[in-house]
Amino acid sequence: MSAGPLSTLTEREQQVLALMAEGLSNAAIAARLYLSEGAISKYTTTIFAKLGLAEDDSTNRRVRAVLAYLSADRP
Repeated sequence: MSAGPLSTLTEREQQVLALMAEGLSNAAIAARLYLSEGAISKYTTTIFAKLGLAEDDSTNRRVRAVLAYLSADRP
């Protein structure tokens, strides 16, 4: 991934975000990566924090994270 907030994500966080961008739920991501749903929840919380996506009643952090992922320059 290019420079910017997405470059601060670990490889696993990038995997989780990529699967979020495919529209998968936390349960589906957990099954795909052979992790617990609790682990995926922790990854998503960390992703939101690293991307500066504070909890907000007017927006959906998951959607905003996916939009950031989709708009990033990737090889």
